[in-house]
Amino acid sequence: MDLVDLVRKKLTKLEKKNISPLIVQGVHERDIIRRLRDEKIRNIFEYEWVSQLRFELVEGELLTKCMQTIFP
Repeated sequence: MDLVDLVRKKLTKLEKKNISPLIVQGVHERDIIRRLRDEKIRNIFEYEWVSQLRFELVEGELLTKCMQTIFP
């Protein structure tokens, strides 16, 4: 929601250039997580899960990170 509030303000060209990729990345991550949910991917060892998500422990909290893979 902070990002939504930010883009509603008047931004410089540089700010827009920096914020746009963050929005695209957020939408991409949301879509991947929805797809995993819709396909009922529950096991962290399933290929679909492993190929998209990684875990990171930050200050005692387990966070899920979406990873992108670029194929040549």
